[in-house]
Amino acid sequence: MLDVPPPQVAERGTTKRWPLLALYAANLVSHFGGNLTYVAIPWFVLQTTGSASKTGMVAVATALPAIIVGMLGGLVVDRYGFKRTSILADILSGVTTASIPLLYHTVGLQFWPLLAIVCLGAVFDIPGYTARASLLPDLARLAGVRLERANAASQTCLRIAQVLGPPAAGVLIALLGTSNVLWIDAATFGVSAAIVALAIPNIRHTSEPRAKGQLAIFSDLSEGLRFIRADQLILAAMVTFALGAMLAEPLYGVILPVYADQLLGSALDLGIIYSALGIGSIAGNIVFATFSYRLPRRFTLVSGWVVRAVSFWIFLLEPRLWTIVVMMVVNGLMFEPTNAIFQTLMQERIPAAMRGRVLGAFTTFAFGAMPLGLLAYGALIDGIGLYATLVVLAVANVLPALSLFAPWTWNELGNVAPPSADPVPASAVPHD
Repeated sequence: MLDVPPPQVAERGTTKRWPLLALYAANLVSHFGGNLTYVAIPWFVLQTTGSASKTGMVAVATALPAIIVGMLGGLVVDRYGFKRTSILADILSGVTTASIPLLYHTVGLQFWPLLAIVCLGAVFDIPGYTARASLLPDLARLAGVRLERANAASQTCLRIAQVLGPPAAGVLIALLGTSNVLWIDAATFGVSAAIVALAIPNIRHTSEPRAKGQLAIFSDLSEGLRFIRADQLILAAMVTFALGAMLAEPLYGVILPVYADQLLGSALDLGIIYSALGIGSIAGNIVFATFSYRLPRRFTLVSGWVVRAVSFWIFLLEPRLWTIVVMMVVNGLMFEPTNAIFQTLMQERIPAAMRGRVLGAFTTFAFGAMPLGLLAYGALIDGIGLYATLVVLAVANVLPALSLFAPWTWNELGNVAPPSADPVPASAVPHD
């Protein structure tokens, strides 16, 4: 395995793009496998138990670890290195996924052990995702690729997996059976681990020696939280992202299925809407990757959030399918670059030795806020009806869009990290 120092931006003609491309490949394979899991495990539970409530419990068990272990998993990433944690997390995720069909076909697998395995697999997924996200800035610099473009390409891999993964899972389940699809899913984690192990160099930034023990863990976690609190822009980005996850994302998980059922009358229409959003999101990432160097960050960020907020008001007109399709394409096209911008500003400002903890906290904020929104909008639909809930959705999403106009919070958005943001020396030590 190759050890290299933290890279400077590569000069033209000396770029080393293969490690960055390998990271994209690992992300694509891992996200694709994750989307197979998203479909296959609930279907497996429904087939083996016949219980919708138990299927819902599995969905909660998948999401809950992201809330609980997000920052703790980030601490593991910081302590043991980005590459090492990515490989180990993928291997453990693959083992837990493979254990489901293995146990089911050998000794039998009851629901509660299955629930524990699903929860454990989700625990391993979080540090793996955080570790790969932490690798990206160094590999982008090694390749001579701007961070905005690198992040947009990474988001494109995620969206492609989200568009192709669920239908592929449905086809594979129909052809091979659910347990065989879980074997394929486990294999994707192995492929991801192998790509990172063989094609990505070890890059480790030196930092102060870390103490061990329970007190040291709390100290390291507190250090990450203090950094977030001290950096106004990072804190604002995390709060805004969490608000968006809570106030807007439930549209796709709760409101649109009810809308399709009550006003469009077809599950096929719902699938078309989701596909339109995916196509718009992929297009948005490609456009941003191509022209990011020409686009002012703040203008792009504000435009994306405003367009999404305005699109929610159009739902009050109860539009038909093809109006919604156009709206979803435009929504994805305009809003998707904001994810790459958020990632870029965090990578520019977070010290390398603290990336895992801060990105892990970001995951905790986002994943913790989203279930609250799902529960709230679901209760609103039951309590006040679909149309009134659409009004709440439209009004509520004005708030995060307006917050982006606050100059005292976002006036540094176009700036690279302040001088104090990365105190880690530009030297490296081996992982092992």
